[in-house]
Amino acid sequence: MKTNSHNTSILLVTALALTAACVVLSSLCLYALHCTRNEMHTECAALETGLGTLGGRLENLSSSTQTNFLEQNKMLSQSFERETSAYGRLDRQIGTKINTLNQTYSGLLQEQQKQRVSTTEKDTEITAAQTDGEHLFAQGRYREAAEKFNSVLVYQKTNQTVRFYAAYAEFLSNPMDSTQYGKIVRVFNGLKQEGFQRNEIDTTLEYIKNETGK
Repeated sequence: MKTNSHNTSILLVTALALTAACVVLSSLCLYALHCTRNEMHTECAALETGLGTLGGRLENLSSSTQTNFLEQNKMLSQSFERETSAYGRLDRQIGTKINTLNQTYSGLLQEQQKQRVSTTEKDTEITAAQTDGEHLFAQGRYREAAEKFNSVLVYQKTNQTVRFYAAYAEFLSNPMDSTQYGKIVRVFNGLKQEGFQRNEIDTTLEYIKNETGK
């Protein structure tokens, strides 16, 4: 009987110990769960605070970005308007200058055409005067021929043929007029130096030399 009672006591003690261990273990689990919940709550609160702060910063950044964008867009619009206005003024100025140049160029063309027509008419007139002088010379009308040739020399000072005929016609118009000798000698010697050759030049110079003794 004592053995059974002893075993029963051992079982009772063991059961109480197990029960106590279960209670302690349960208490520890509950405490751990409570702590974990508190920590999670704290972390969640901190996370929510951080998210709120981040959201505020993002909102401020978005507002600042939008404000900067609007300001930049406004500045670009104003700059574009100024550039467009300046370009418009420049375009008008260029247009005005082009019109002025066109008018000036048109005026120059008209004047050039007038001068060309005038030059052509003058060339025709000079050619006709030289032809008339040659005809008068052939007819022995030396004084009139000399006047025609001299009128041509006003425009063609280097025309060797006309210079020769003008001087020779003056000489033939009055071979005894010694006042013309100096001019005739200068013209004929100049023509000879330029390579212009006519038998009449040497004959006339020889005649004047015999008349003046020089």
